[in-house]
Amino acid sequence: MQKKLMLLSFMIFTLLNNSLVYASEGVSGIQAAVVIAGLGTITGAGTQATKMNEEYSKKKKSPDFKMRATKAVGAAAILVGADLLLGNTKNTKENLTKLAVFSVSLFAITDTAANIVRELPIIGGLLTDPVDEHGREMKDSGAYARGLLVYVPLRQLALQCVSNSSK
Repeated sequence: MQKKLMLLSFMIFTLLNNSLVYASEGVSGIQAAVVIAGLGTITGAGTQATKMNEEYSKKKKSPDFKMRATKAVGAAAILVGADLLLGNTKNTKENLTKLAVFSVSLFAITDTAANIVRELPIIGGLLTDPVDEHGREMKDSGAYARGLLVYVPLRQLALQCVSNSSK
């Protein structure tokens, strides 16, 4: 099973590389280098995150800052790479703004945020998930909904601010 998944991962990585080659006609050398570096970052962060997941599971260790940072860097590389591949290269300031907003919105899915939101009448139940015997939220749709409720409007506001400041 693991060999099949490794093959699938390799195929996806190859497809991303090929799409970069085909899309490179309208892409500058710097953008191509950024995308290639992003693919390397995704691969490295993905491999490291997989190892961390296995290690943390074996040791029954809770996710920490190191794990969250590794996954955030990988996700950020995916976001920037997708923007570049899709031709959304308005400026670096906007891409950095998106990354900052993504990083900030990750706090919305933490147990601390869940404990605050849980106390709100009516919506608290919608935006939180069950808690295990150790007091940790068992992440599911409630945590993701909190993250999206923070990410989407904050991204829109931040991009508007960046657009207005560059005029």
